[in-house]
Amino acid sequence: MRRGSAGPYSKIFERGPLAPSVDGRSTEGRHIRKLERELIKHIGGEPSITQRLLIERIIKTHLQLRALDEKLASGIWTDHDRRTQAALANGLRLSLRDLGAKPVDAKPPSLADYLSAKAGPAS
Repeated sequence: MRRGSAGPYSKIFERGPLAPSVDGRSTEGRHIRKLERELIKHIGGEPSITQRLLIERIIKTHLQLRALDEKLASGIWTDHDRRTQAALANGLRLSLRDLGAKPVDAKPPSLADYLSAKAGPAS
């Protein structure tokens, strides 16, 4: 096995949306982890493989858009940047729609909670 390559059981695959070059303790790494937690919470926890892939793509697209926003703020903006930003923004919109724009409904009340609420206040 070549040195530096990722094998099938490498920890690199457990990093989720963190790229190998991003330290999870850095500002960017913490931001990525926070986005991942919030998106997983948004879908109700325990994402399927397709949801996990969408979350990873959403985070990477979001980071690219942030980098383009910084470039725009610096005043160096090209037509290519404009087209790229528009395509990324649209891709992010569609990915978020596919993931589910609305949060998952809260867990329904238990039978005991429902019955106690139905009975009304105790006298």
